[in-house]
Amino acid sequence: MAIERAEQIYFIDKGNHTSQLEDLVGEGYIKSLSTCPSAGVYSRDETEEDFYSTITCSIHGSER
Repeated sequence: MAIERAEQIYFIDKGNHTSQLEDLVGEGYIKSLSTCPSAGVYSRDETEEDFYSTITCSIHGSER
Protein backbone atom coordinates (compact mmCIF):
# COMPACT_ATOMS: atom_id res chain seq x y z
CA MET A 1 0.00 0.00 0.00
CA ALA A 2 1.40 3.38 -1.01
CA ILE A 3 0.35 5.09 2.23
CA GLU A 4 2.22 2.51 4.31
CA ARG A 5 5.41 2.94 2.24
CA ALA A 6 5.19 6.73 2.44
CA GLU A 7 4.77 6.46 6.23
CA GLN A 8 7.88 4.27 6.44
CA ILE A 9 9.94 6.77 4.42
CA TYR A 10 8.65 9.59 6.64
CA PHE A 11 9.76 7.57 9.70
CA ILE A 12 13.25 7.07 8.24
CA ASP A 13 13.56 10.80 7.48
CA LYS A 14 12.03 12.20 10.67
CA GLY A 15 12.61 9.46 13.27
CA ASN A 16 8.93 9.27 14.17
CA HIS A 17 5.55 8.64 12.57
CA THR A 18 3.14 11.30 11.34
CA SER A 19 0.57 12.60 13.78
CA GLN A 20 -1.99 12.29 10.99
CA LEU A 21 -1.79 10.70 7.55
CA GLU A 22 -2.59 14.02 5.86
CA ASP A 23 0.93 15.13 6.88
CA LEU A 24 2.29 12.77 4.23
CA VAL A 25 0.55 14.84 1.56
CA GLY A 26 1.46 18.20 3.09
CA GLU A 27 5.14 17.30 3.30
CA GLY A 28 5.31 15.80 -0.19
CA TYR A 29 5.73 12.10 0.68
CA ILE A 30 2.62 11.17 -1.32
CA LYS A 31 0.49 13.10 -3.85
CA SER A 32 -2.82 12.25 -2.21
CA LEU A 33 -4.28 9.76 0.22
CA SER A 34 -5.84 6.72 -1.39
CA THR A 35 -9.57 6.43 -1.04
CA CYS A 36 -11.37 3.25 -0.15
CA PRO A 37 -13.94 2.26 -2.79
CA SER A 38 -16.33 1.36 0.03
CA ALA A 39 -15.93 4.78 1.70
CA GLY A 40 -13.74 3.47 4.51
CA VAL A 41 -11.27 5.74 6.30
CA TYR A 42 -7.55 4.94 6.45
CA SER A 43 -5.64 5.40 9.69
CA ARG A 44 -2.32 4.37 11.25
CA ASP A 45 -2.23 1.98 14.19
CA GLU A 46 -1.28 4.44 16.95
CA THR A 47 0.10 1.66 19.20
CA GLU A 48 2.96 0.86 16.83
CA GLU A 49 6.08 2.95 17.35
CA ASP A 50 8.59 0.99 15.30
CA PHE A 51 9.43 1.30 11.60
CA TYR A 52 6.67 -1.07 10.46
CA SER A 53 3.56 1.02 10.89
CA THR A 54 0.27 -0.64 9.95
CA ILE A 55 -2.26 1.35 7.97
CA THR A 56 -5.82 0.08 8.33
CA CYS A 57 -9.11 0.76 6.61
CA SER A 58 -12.15 1.23 8.84
CA ILE A 59 -14.07 -1.24 6.65
CA HIS A 60 -11.49 -3.73 5.33
CA GLY A 61 -8.89 -3.73 8.10
CA SER A 62 -5.17 -4.17 7.45
CA GLU A 63 -3.47 -5.46 4.32
CA ARG A 64 -0.96 -7.40 6.45
